[in-house]
Amino acid sequence: MAKSQFGVVGHHVARSYIGDVAIPAGVAVVAGASRSSVALPGSANQRALGVSALASANPNDPVTVIELGEVTAIADAAIARNQWVGINAITGQLAPINSNNLTGGEFEVVGLALEAATQQGDEFLLFVVPVRMLDNGSSPMFASLTLTGFLNESAGDGVVAHAGGGQGPATALVKELNRVATVATAGDSVVLPGSAAGLTIIVENHGANPMQVFGAGADTINDVAAATGVSQMQGSVVLYTCYTAGAWYAEGLGTGYSGQYPTVSSQDAIVAHAGGGQGSATALTSVINRITTVASAGDSVLLPAAQGGMQIAISNATATNSMNVFPNGADQINALGASAAFALAAGKTATFYAAKAGQWHAVLSA
Repeated sequence: MAKSQFGVVGHHVARSYIGDVAIPAGVAVVAGASRSSVALPGSANQRALGVSALASANPNDPVTVIELGEVTAIADAAIARNQWVGINAITGQLAPINSNNLTGGEFEVVGLALEAATQQGDEFLLFVVPVRMLDNGSSPMFASLTLTGFLNESAGDGVVAHAGGGQGPATALVKELNRVATVATAGDSVVLPGSAAGLTIIVENHGANPMQVFGAGADTINDVAAATGVSQMQGSVVLYTCYTAGAWYAEGLGTGYSGQYPTVSSQDAIVAHAGGGQGSATALTSVINRITTVASAGDSVLLPAAQGGMQIAISNATATNSMNVFPNGADQINALGASAAFALAAGKTATFYAAKAGQWHAVLSA
């Protein structure tokens, strides 16, 4: 590719130096003999001050160095767009990290390629941001990074959750920020990217129904089995964080928004299990639960496992039959004993509180 001239392209931070040697335009430069002088690199993996904007003809000529911003640079090898580049210590030209002349150890990175260079000697657009990173060109790790403005992360809008749900065919989330716009039916599904320590993913459910969120492969979410996933309510924004590969933890599940008002997860038109019993009881998966079908007295629903700080509201919105609310496993409700049911009469609502694991306490409406 050819450009009419070298120099600054976008917003930048530039500084004027005195060149220790003649310096071509568009090459990386490093500190010279004194604080105010610059030179071409003399050995591998040096920290660049930045990239020269214009050529200098002789030693001691003034040199403008772009220390932060967009500038035209010269490639030492083919460079892909969005690839991190470092210094060829001999020429000062820019080479992609992980190329043959930049393998192993820590590297002094000059910046990020904003456009591709097809071959050695090509000019390309570079965002100059000199930092140090480990040998990981696809996912650079910085010792520290200070921003004086905003950080724009990758974002995807208009995501459609997979109709019918399930982990295998779930719609893959491929951005840092993901806005799911369509959840046609409760349980339609999305899947997080593969977990990695330090990774965070933000997911908004802007659809009309709760969606099921899965980890990739064997990845768990909140210690829930990978194939089960977790339900993220409509109108909610959830932060998924990973501290060790294989396990995601979510902040915000079960809470959401409606304008300026906070909301919690809810489900209507629940059918109590006909015939009752704990083993086959209809599992309750929301904070607020409205049961509208209790075909026979004693039909049943099942609370989640009690953990300290949880509360679940259940309404028997039918007109005739009492239903049984069972605890999970050997949990108990009030002093009824392990696994024993709490009878909730027609037209009544009960709120179940857990102050510790394994124990629910129920407050019954008038």
